[in-house]
Amino acid sequence: MAKETTEIATTQTYDAAQYQNKDLGDAAAAAIAGPGFMPRLQLMTGRTAVCQKGDFPPNNYALVDGPNLIDLGKNPDIIAFCWRPVAMDTSGEDFVMCLDPKFDNTVDPPQATGLFLEIMKKSKGANSGCMYGPQFLCWVASKKAFCTFFFGSNSSRKEAPKLQARLCQPTTLGAREITSKKYASWYVPDIKACSTPFDGPNPADVARLANEFNNPPEEAELVAEEEGERER
Repeated sequence: MAKETTEIATTQTYDAAQYQNKDLGDAAAAAIAGPGFMPRLQLMTGRTAVCQKGDFPPNNYALVDGPNLIDLGKNPDIIAFCWRPVAMDTSGEDFVMCLDPKFDNTVDPPQATGLFLEIMKKSKGANSGCMYGPQFLCWVASKKAFCTFFFGSNSSRKEAPKLQARLCQPTTLGAREITSKKYASWYVPDIKACSTPFDGPNPADVARLANEFNNPPEEAELVAEEEGERER
């Protein structure tokens, strides 16, 4: 559970500099605000179809593995080890994921180009099925499982720096309400220090998966039928 006044270490220690892609510094983070397909972590807000149907508690986190939703409760404890920029297009029959922004470093801050930029532009449209942002390689303590955690919406991207600042540190997730005069309220991930000790993964496993996570196939475009960040 979260308790901001106390910082508890895991039984393992981790060095974020060992896992994070060295080419992604502050400039890359400003520019955008799993090894293959592994389970993903998702905040299931009241807007998701399964919550609207009453099949999943709203504002709980889920570990999504194909068609299976594993309820992690409202405050799962995790460790995020590294992140990479990702753009996704779920508008067509196939799910498209671009992992290479091909940053133009002649401008400040660097700007994405190519397919990544196309998806960024498309994401501005209503119900576009497109999204972009940082994706994290994480460990879920309660399930002793690795997963990805994608901050792909405009609101969630604003919260992502809080998790980037906590790489390799035990973190408790929650849901924070955002209110707007123009729109109804909605929820985004809430990032806090974890006050409950838990066992982290083997550092050797982290290093292996982080290397795969940071070095995806050279092809900029990955296509799969069922692995997108589609709202359920």
